[in-house]
Amino acid sequence: MFGGQYVGISIGGAGSIALFGMIGFDATLAVMCVLLTLNLLLIVLFIRDPEVEMASAKALLGDALRTFFLELKIGFFGSGRGPLLALVFSVLPVGAIALAYATLSTIQVDFGLDQTENAAVTAVSIVLGAIGCMLGGFLGDRFSLRQVLIFFCVLRVRDSHTVSCLCYF
Repeated sequence: MFGGQYVGISIGGAGSIALFGMIGFDATLAVMCVLLTLNLLLIVLFIRDPEVEMASAKALLGDALRTFFLELKIGFFGSGRGPLLALVFSVLPVGAIALAYATLSTIQVDFGLDQTENAAVTAVSIVLGAIGCMLGGFLGDRFSLRQVLIFFCVLRVRDSHTVSCLCYF
């Protein structure tokens, strides 16, 4: 699921940056608006949900929301400190996440990349992220999910430390 999302972001994000470098901002904005409108129309015209009475739909939605919030409560408050610590950790600007999303464009500008090179670096970064998602899912299915998460967190800390040391010196 996340691998497909990364590929879509690569095509839409890096593709629009590359297009901007070739045809300019106004034309890129027009092309992206047309593509997004086409995407919306195709979804609205060809995806059909089964017909459900409004009363039963509200009841189903209410039941689903109650179940979701009950499971959320049990997951966060009935599973020890781990989930709450993970939530706190996830909202902090840590390691590779900060490098990938907050500073990638800044670093690209500092290196003097033009729009086409910026698009290529962004596309490669996102495609590698998609490969990482698929690899993580594959390894998580084959081995213990906890071991795979610990392994990749250690790699992220190591890589973030290495990059920060290189940038410092």
